[in-house]
Amino acid sequence: MGFVFRLFTVVCFAAAVVPSSIGGVIFNTNATWRVFKGTQEASTPTTAWRAINFDDRSWPELRSSFFYGEALDGTVLADMQGNYTSLFLRRSFVLTDASQVTELTLTSF
Repeated sequence: MGFVFRLFTVVCFAAAVVPSSIGGVIFNTNATWRVFKGTQEASTPTTAWRAINFDDRSWPELRSSFFYGEALDGTVLADMQGNYTSLFLRRSFVLTDASQVTELTLTSF
């Protein structure tokens, strides 16, 4: 049986999660993410959006990488200037054998 995890972070560019002992990629940098464009916290209370059961269905799904200005591949944040300062990102992923994972590292670039 697999385990479902909810990844949450505040980043402005592409992200990938890599199990450090294996060195593999759980999802690619062009994966889709639930996105909240914010000038304030993404939820009330401020930590609610980090909970695994948080309902993020109203957040649009956008493909990473995220760019402001000229995009190479992904989503251009053409509406960012003067409108929002942060991206709150959420994504689900499944680990088929979570007992084998001792550490996950989020890499954002």
